Amino acid sequence: MCAVMFLHGCSAKEKEVKMPSTNMNELTATVEMDIPGRNGRFEIFETPETGGTVPGPAFAVSMVAEFDAAGPTDKGSSDPSASPVWVAPNAGRTWLSAPFRTLLEQYANKEFPADVPNCAPFSATLKKSRKTTRGFQCFNEGKLLVYLSIWTE
Repeated sequence: MCAVMFLHGCSAKEKEVKMPSTNMNELTATVEMDIPGRNGRFEIFETPETGGTVPGPAFAVSMVAEFDAAGPTDKGSSDPSASPVWVAPNAGRTWLSAPFRTLLEQYANKEFPADVPNCAPFSATLKKSRKTTRGFQCFNEGKLLVYLSIWTE
């Protein structure tokens, strides 16, 4: 919940957001990105996750989403010298389809290389701050994975 509050601003009256969410209106109100498919799930999470225990300081906020899509988007960066994006160690969410979960687990706590097959750099804009955030997209059997590194210390 703190990650969502980080993106939207803190308020005692904020309603708790259940993650992962299938509410694409909520996603598009938070992150501006061009996605060909609108059916899917997403989750915004902190690293480390406290699991409801004593909270500690987060050093990263990330978003992972999986969509039904006809193909990869065309909004990815075309800059071959773009620096790789660090993948949070807890990015391989249990609700992701197996190929995407395995991919994120393979690169957990590492930089995601630019030459992974069926993947490309991706950027999006946070609606509230207008900050551009970087990540990557991967396409596999009619599904599209989008990973964004929203904030890191």
